[in-house]
Amino acid sequence: ISLKAHGATPGDATAEQMRVMADMAETYGHDELRISHEQNVILPHVHRGDLPAIHARLKGAGLATANLGLISDIIAC
Repeated sequence: ISLKAHGATPGDATAEQMRVMADMAETYGHDELRISHEQNVILPHVHRGDLPAIHARLKGAGLATANLGLISDIIAC
């Protein structure tokens, strides 16, 4: 999950976005979230069949920026 939406401050997430990620961790990821060395959020242990629902939920929360591994996937300190 990238917290680096185009035109927004990298790494910022709203309280509602944090709740969405926590709810998704509970529903799909065995109550676990991880942070990568690139400062992205990882939702581990998801089933492949749940990916469409996960993507739809991320998109609805403004968390579906497709920039992982691209120049826009910057690290902010």
